Amino acid sequence: MKTRQCPRCDAPLVEIAILIDGDEVKMRSCTVCDSRSWHRFDRPTDLGEVLDGLTDETERRKNAAARR
Repeated sequence: MKTRQCPRCDAPLVEIAILIDGDEVKMRSCTVCDSRSWHRFDRPTDLGEVLDGLTDETERRKNAAARR
């Protein structure tokens, strides 16, 4: 597996993947220049969209738990 490089400083990136609404979302972070980016379907996405997806998922889980 090829390590992705930071577009800003060319250092190796750390990549963490999570599932939101069944979609894999990845956060890529550079430990050298501290840049971060979020990606869905290997395309850059806005952090606000990621947070909205997490909020929606949390609300669905709360509602499901309340119905039990």
